[in-house]
Amino acid sequence: MLAQNPFAWVAARDRGPALVAQTYLSVVALVYLGLFCIAGPRWLTFGNALLTSAAMHIGLNWITAYGAGKRFAEERQSGGFEVLLTTPLSVKEIIEGQSKGLIVQFKSTWCLATIFDIMLACSNLFLGPWNQGAIFIYLLVWTVMILLWFSIQLDTAARAMWISAWTGRPGYSAVQAMRAYFWSLCWIVFISQGAFRGRQTTPFGIFFLPVIILGLFGSRRTLREKLTRELRDIACAPIPARGDKRFKNWDSKRIFPPGRWGYLELRPADSTRA
Repeated sequence: MLAQNPFAWVAARDRGPALVAQTYLSVVALVYLGLFCIAGPRWLTFGNALLTSAAMHIGLNWITAYGAGKRFAEERQSGGFEVLLTTPLSVKEIIEGQSKGLIVQFKSTWCLATIFDIMLACSNLFLGPWNQGAIFIYLLVWTVMILLWFSIQLDTAARAMWISAWTGRPGYSAVQAMRAYFWSLCWIVFISQGAFRGRQTTPFGIFFLPVIILGLFGSRRTLREKLTRELRDIACAPIPARGDKRFKNWDSKRIFPPGRWGYLELRPADSTRA
C-alpha cells in the first residue's frame, strides 16, 4: 500500500476508530443477547431484529464518518494540506487514498457487522411455519437493507471528508454528515411494522430502497469529485468560525471555496444561469 498510495498507507495506520467500532458492535450484540435471555423466544421478532440492526449501523455510521474525516481534520488544523499538496501526489490520489485507507481500516468491522446481520435474519426463521415465497421475500428485505446501510456509510464518509477539510473538526463533521440519514429510522419502523404479519406479503417500502441505494452511490461520487476539484482552494480559505450560519446545513450545492483570496463565496442556486 505504501508503494501504491502513501496517503492510503498513512490513513490505514490509524486503527483507533475501527477498534471503537468493534467495541460498539460487541456491546450491541451483548445487549441483544441479554434481552433474549430475559424475554425468551418472544424477543425473536422481525421488528426487533431490524431495529437492532438499525441501532448497530447508525452507530457504525457515525464512527466510520469520524474515521473518514479524522485525517483530513488533522491536516486542516495543522496546516498539513499546504505541505501535502506540494508533494507528487495529486489531489485525486489523496482523496482516493483516504477512501482506500478507510476500507482497510473498517473491512474487518464491516465483515463482523454483516455476520451479525445474517444471524439476526436467521434467528426468525426458526419461529413458525415458512413457505418458500415468504422465505424469499424475507431474505430479499434483509439483503436490500444491508446494502442500504453500507451505501449510507460510504456516502456519509465522503461527506465527512468534505466537511472535515473545511472545519478541521472530525466529530462535528461526522454528526453533520450523518444528520441527513436519520430518516432511515422512519423507513425501519415503516417496514418492521407492516412486514410479515401474515408472512405472505412484500413490504411496499422495499421497492423504493434500490433507487435510494443507487442515488447514494451517485451522491458519493459527485461529492468526491467536488472535493477533488476544490481541495486546494479549501486549504487556502480560512477555517469557518463555529456557529457560522452560512454553514448550518452543509449543502454541497451551495458552498464553494473563494479561490485563494480568503473570502468565502456562497453561490446562489441560479448563479449558473447568469
